[in-house]
Amino acid sequence: MYPRGFPKKVIEEFEKQIGAKIIGNCSASGTEIIKRFGSEHLKTGCPIIYTSAYSVFQIAVHEETFGLDRLYKICEIARNILCGGGGRVTARPFIGTDGSYQKDGKHERLFFNSG
Repeated sequence: MYPRGFPKKVIEEFEKQIGAKIIGNCSASGTEIIKRFGSEHLKTGCPIIYTSAYSVFQIAVHEETFGLDRLYKICEIARNILCGGGGRVTARPFIGTDGSYQKDGKHERLFFNSG
């Protein structure tokens, strides 16, 4: 549904509501996205947004520097923005240092109704 990332309107509203820019907004696997943008995320603090073949709005952040509570809060914001569009929002925290990032296995899926 979003092979080139989410619509500009959605991203702009998300950035406005969280008070920060995002990085990514592309289609990728979780492992690929944290390898590609993990270091930039640590430098900027900007959350990484990506999607999958199933149109999931996924938010990846470093668990230790960004924090799980903050991650779950911005997932709720994304959920409210996307409500009615179908699909789901997934938190994807990761751990590690430059070059050795890995998903930590903790994640929360926030489902919402389509239409």
